[in-house]
Amino acid sequence: MSNGYLAFYNGQEHEVWADSAWDAQVQAVKHYQTVYPRKKIKDYQVNVVLCVLNGEQYTHSGEIPV
Repeated sequence: MSNGYLAFYNGQEHEVWADSAWDAQVQAVKHYQTVYPRKKIKDYQVNVVLCVLNGEQYTHSGEIPV
């Protein structure tokens, strides 16, 4: 089952479904390369965040557990 990720690059976001964060990043780089064909987009320039894990919403929290 694929997980849902949001990929961010240059102020834009793109939804990606993949099995791992690395697969999501590779797919996102391919997508953004088609959006910006004259630029060479590196994988480290694309940030990927997990949003859906095993069909359920995954929430990131900045809270430090005590």
